[in-house]
Amino acid sequence: MVEHAHHALIRRKSRVKKILSLNWDGLIVVSKYSAKKLFPLTNKKTKKIIIHNGINVKDFEKTDYSIRKKLGLMQ
Repeated sequence: MVEHAHHALIRRKSRVKKILSLNWDGLIVVSKYSAKKLFPLTNKKTKKIIIHNGINVKDFEKTDYSIRKKLGLMQ
């Protein structure tokens, strides 16, 4: 399960608690803020991971398009 703290469900805390208390293998969040809000609501067996969103924009500014070729993207 991938969840964002700004997700619409966070406004409905009772729903969030029910969903997060299920036996998930893991929960991935995108920030420390999300982790602080959501990890306490999870089942203790659920693996908890923070993976920040983002890409290195400088890679996509290269004029030689090397990163685009490497990723198989059109020029």
